[in-house]
Amino acid sequence: MENKKFKKIISLLLAAVLLVVPFSNTAMATSTGVTDFSETEIMPLGATSGYYDGLWTLCNAETGRYIDLDDGSSNHLEQRSGGTEVSQKWVIMEVTDGGTYDGYYTITNLENGLYMTVENNSSASGTNVIVAEKSGQSGQYWKIELLNGHRVFTPACAESTGCVLSVGTGLNVNGVNIVIKEYANDTSYKDEWNIDDVSIILNSNILYDPNTLPMATGLMDRITIRRSRIFGPLLESIFN
Repeated sequence: MENKKFKKIISLLLAAVLLVVPFSNTAMATSTGVTDFSETEIMPLGATSGYYDGLWTLCNAETGRYIDLDDGSSNHLEQRSGGTEVSQKWVIMEVTDGGTYDGYYTITNLENGLYMTVENNSSASGTNVIVAEKSGQSGQYWKIELLNGHRVFTPACAESTGCVLSVGTGLNVNGVNIVIKEYANDTSYKDEWNIDDVSIILNSNILYDPNTLPMATGLMDRITIRRSRIFGPLLESIFN
């Protein structure tokens, strides 16, 4: 009896910690570098809906640089080193309205509240990815898949051509544009991404104000649900 009570106390403490601290989706280093956890490894079957709801940084698996706003006046997105700037943090929210893009995700910049958008909703490889006001068009809705241990982001507007979110051509330096290009399952990972959960930052009134970032309304509730789906069954399997 005492042993069972002890296990229950430990389980509750662990659950509290896991729901509060940021959950990283970059796993331990391997011989091939840093690899993302697979949601199939940590999530119960059938609980993938809303898995990506939260605040994330998107780090390119090839270059190790983050998607950021252009440091000039352009609305283009580019890669930059760091990962700590507000402009490098993205609110990802699943669409659950039962419409055309139900089950897709929108990706919104924390700094300016604008949506990650394929320019002109194009399906052509090499098209720039920008930030724009919400339009409801196909270039603002994304599917997120796990491939090669990394995340692949496919815009609805380019599903027919197989184009995905990628770093553009050029040297591995700050300022290279983010584009869509046809996905290549090879050893160049410019079209694949590692993501890190930085949702804990939403607890700060300095960085998050629902009045200025209305698309994130209810996001903390979604994050709590996501984490309970992940860690609840895990803790149950450990202590039962």
